[in-house]
Amino acid sequence: MQIWHHWFLTFFFSALPPGNGIAALRSVPTAIFCVLHCLQPRDYLPENYSGLERTIAYSLALGGDTDTIACMAGAIAGAHYGIESVPQSWMRCCEGAEDADTNAERLHALHHQRSDGSRGETERESCEEKSKSNGTEKKSRAN
Repeated sequence: MQIWHHWFLTFFFSALPPGNGIAALRSVPTAIFCVLHCLQPRDYLPENYSGLERTIAYSLALGGDTDTIACMAGAIAGAHYGIESVPQSWMRCCEGAEDADTNAERLHALHHQRSDGSRGETERESCEEKSKSNGTEKKSRAN
């Protein structure tokens, strides 16, 4: 992991230094750097911070377009560390967290329906309704 980490930093940041502005060309590499930089504890961040918390705190400390960079870095770190790494205090304060959780569960279920090769009843009914409205319903369905 360390060799890849070193290669990534050398390759990307020697050609294009990261930045903390709004330009995606610079802010996306900065967000990725924040995640990689915070994989290990840092002396200047509280010891009790998880990897996700370190990443977001470090991203915010950079200055500039901190909300965008911290959002991107937090999304990457969250995908890496998982939902368990999100502090419960953050979940309680996050507007729409319950809706996001419900939608994530529905999306996950839909993915498994598709990967199993089956269609859910709701999807089948939706396809039939589209066919009827387009006037292309097959006779076998009308019977």
